[in-house]
Amino acid sequence: MEEVQDRLPGPLQGCGICCMCLLGCFGCALLVAALVFLVWCIVAVSSNPHLQHEVCAEVANVWWTITIMLIIQASNCCVMPCIFGWEQFKMAQDAEYAQRMRTPLLMLHFMIIGGEALFVSIFGLLAWTGISAECKAKLPSDLWTLFQLTVVLWTVSASCLLLCALPALAVATIMARQDPGAGGAPHDEGEDEAFISQNPGGSVADEAEENPITKENV
Repeated sequence: MEEVQDRLPGPLQGCGICCMCLLGCFGCALLVAALVFLVWCIVAVSSNPHLQHEVCAEVANVWWTITIMLIIQASNCCVMPCIFGWEQFKMAQDAEYAQRMRTPLLMLHFMIIGGEALFVSIFGLLAWTGISAECKAKLPSDLWTLFQLTVVLWTVSASCLLLCALPALAVATIMARQDPGAGGAPHDEGEDEAFISQNPGGSVADEAEENPITKENV
């Protein structure tokens, strides 16, 4: 990487460094925004626990949408790194296991994330479209805003997974079915049989080379 950077002209090196800095700042901003959003959701949900028992239509589902989202995020942060981290460790130790399990693990990961996003999206959209103005007035403004953000973000995530991840998984599955260790044309057993029929003494000569006693007798 350093050699490639040395070959680039000065202006291009400066642009590359600026782009990397911008990407780093953008990533940090997204991380901070996500943390603020999650903390805000936790505060809003914990401050209004009575809403989960509200009889007005869809008010309880609005509260449960945010609560379920928080539970899913906590599970993803605590459980999934343990499962997939252990699998990544085993794949690093065994190349054959890695080749066999890479695509199934990728599919499982996308299925879990996609299923979570679809569930929150559908559950939230049903609550959003089914709540009346009278019932909406019983919700705190910050909780309703967080609910709307949650539904929009998870709907976009589910849509991106369906539109982008499924074709990527199809390509990964096709590539996994190919033999990466072939290294050339496939081996034809008919060629070996033809070679042996044309060279009947080849096998005897090979055995003679491997066994010194047989070589002397030959």
